[in-house]
Amino acid sequence: MTEPSTAVVFDEQILWHLKPGTVVREIGKTGREFIVDTSPGRIWHGASLCRVGDLEMPVEVYRNTRRKKK
Repeated sequence: MTEPSTAVVFDEQILWHLKPGTVVREIGKTGREFIVDTSPGRIWHGASLCRVGDLEMPVEVYRNTRRKKK
């Protein structure tokens, strides 16, 4: 199985333009994983809806992985 390609993002403005379902993971000590919502600037952490500004930057964006929000 091949690993999904990733990109490191330092500017949260870029995250506003990601496709819904894209997976984003914080690189810092928390390593939380989020899923991009259909509304710009919104992301999901489990069942919690968050704002892109709540992320601890930088983050990894998983390009080849899309997950559906539960």
